[in-house]
Parts: sequence; structure tokens; C-alpha cells
Amino acid sequence: MLRGISLIEIIIALGVFAILMLVGNVVIVHTFRLPQTTFATIERERSARAAIEGVTDEARRMATSNRGDYPIAYAGAQSLTFYTNTDNDALFEQVRYFLDGSTLKRGVTKPTGSPLTYNPAAEVASELARDVTTSLFPLFTYFDANYSGSESPLALPINVSAIRFIRFTLTIDDDPKKLPLPFILESGVAPRALKDNL
Repeated sequence: MLRGISLIEIIIALGVFAILMLVGNVVIVHTFRLPQTTFATIERERSARAAIEGVTDEARRMATSNRGDYPIAYAGAQSLTFYTNTDNDALFEQVRYFLDGSTLKRGVTKPTGSPLTYNPAAEVASELARDVTTSLFPLFTYFDANYSGSESPLALPINVSAIRFIRFTLTIDDDPKKLPLPFILESGVAPRALKDNL
């Protein structure tokens, strides 16, 4: 005996089909979105590592400017300005690492004129890392000659002549409300020009 399909059976079949389509759609969307998210995370981590290496190398080589300025021009929690030779010529440039919103930037000012001056308007800035947050750690912390690894940093405002060790902590987090957790890189440097024991 042949029996037809009832309206309830059709509705149930359509409901199951709709649920399967929805689940399939979610899986496909996440499958295609995952490589993009992974690539963006890898790129953020790569730029953060390059920024850490750059500031550490340049801060290690800081020196007195050509006109006799102290090696560190400014030391703050979110900004560090110092003198170093970035292009191996006879002049020492003023280099500034700073946050512009959530973007870490590096500004370079070449000295000009006679006598030499560092014109802030002539600074050439480049972007180093995005999605930088300072909610967990400040970008820069500074320590005096007594630093052995467990001391508290110097209090703000910083007396630049007391600095002997600089810690750089870069925290990257594109969305604090979502996974993955923040990516944190840390480096420290004892600038050669500031050593007392030479």
C-alpha cells in the first residue's frame, strides 16, 4: 500500500535540512576565515619582533649628539627619544620611538644647519607595529645603576641622567575581548654610552 508524505514530515525534513545547511555554512565561513586570522596574527608577531630588535639595537648604540646633547633626550612610559647614528655617516640622528594611538612608530630627525639643530618638523616617521596596547605594561620602563633584575623601575618623570637600563615591553592585542590572548614581547638593553664601569 502506498502512503503519501504528510505535511508534518515535510516540515520536519525542511527543518533538519535548514539546520544542516546552517551548520555547513558556519563551518565553511570559519574554514576560510581561519587562514586570514592566522596570517594577520603571524604578521603582527613578525612586526613586533622586528620592532623589538630595532629599538634594542639602536638604544644599545645611542651616543652623545654631534652638538653635545646627552644620549637620551626624553624618556617616558610611551615614548623614548635618543641620539644614534642610523645611517653610518658622520652625523647622529635623533630617533624617537612612540605610540600614535595603538600604532608604534619610529621617527628619525637628521640634524641640519650650522650650528646643528634637530627640527621636529623634519622628523620622518614610519610605522613599526599595530594593535599595541599599554593596558597591561608600559611600553618603556627605566632603571638606574642598581638594577639587577628585581628592582622597581624609576618613577615618572624620569631623570634621564639616572638611566642605565631600559626595558621595552611590546603588547599586541587586536581585540582584548576575543581570543587569542595578547602577544607580549620584552627586551632590555644597557646602552653602552651610559655605562659607568668602562
